[in-house]
Amino acid sequence: VSVGYTLTGDSNQIAYNNVGYGSIGAGYALTNTVSATLAYDIRGKATDSADTFQEVSLETIWQVNDSCKASALVAAGLTDAAPDWTAGITAGISF
Repeated sequence: VSVGYTLTGDSNQIAYNNVGYGSIGAGYALTNTVSATLAYDIRGKATDSADTFQEVSLETIWQVNDSCKASALVAAGLTDAAPDWTAGITAGISF
């Protein structure tokens, strides 16, 4: 669970709103090296005419070895302010 609040400045053309945001999720270890995480994210309206941002995502993480991991993520937008879907992959090395 995470919550926060962003103070946003305005531009000369657009008045932006300060927005609250939050996330809730859960993870599950499928094996000793593979886990999955399901999360729901929400953010307030960036402008008065915008919609709130809501998204649900599923991520799978592979711990390759003690210093390397990789992950794949897919997400679906639940409102017009969020993309219909997104996908991504990451790789990380710890030193």
